[in-house]
Amino acid sequence: MPLIILFMVFVMPFLEIGVFVKVGGILGAGNTVLLTLLTGVFGIVLIRWQGLSAVLKIRGQMNQEVFPFEGIFQGALVLLAGVMLFIPGFITDSIGLLLFVPLIRKAIYNVYSSGSKTIIREEYSSKGIFEEQNIEESKIIDVDYKDISNDDKKNDS
Repeated sequence: MPLIILFMVFVMPFLEIGVFVKVGGILGAGNTVLLTLLTGVFGIVLIRWQGLSAVLKIRGQMNQEVFPFEGIFQGALVLLAGVMLFIPGFITDSIGLLLFVPLIRKAIYNVYSSGSKTIIREEYSSKGIFEEQNIEESKIIDVDYKDISNDDKKNDS
């Protein structure tokens, strides 16, 4: 992970400048700037559209009483894709557009979560989060209590 961050901070800007110069030579400076602005607007629109889809997927998984691992992960990838489109540059735009493709996000999720999902699900299921409980089977604790907040005020005076 630190290598990716170092690459993004130190190497990526030089690559983006090189691509800008090349594309600017082909399309012209005005068209290159216009294309960059349009991809930023496109990124914002796609975040709203696919972000809403991700939120609905998360809500559906929670309604089924399933922890929404995939929905949260794919929602984060949609957000990352929008940020990549919003950052000026053709390389980041290409990465952002690829991340908006649902099949690519699914493949990234499958690779990333292959080992961790099982461990987390076992931990949650051992705590009973994924198990359905009927109210008759659960333990009900009857408690009597006394409100002592008024007693503290009497003692302070």
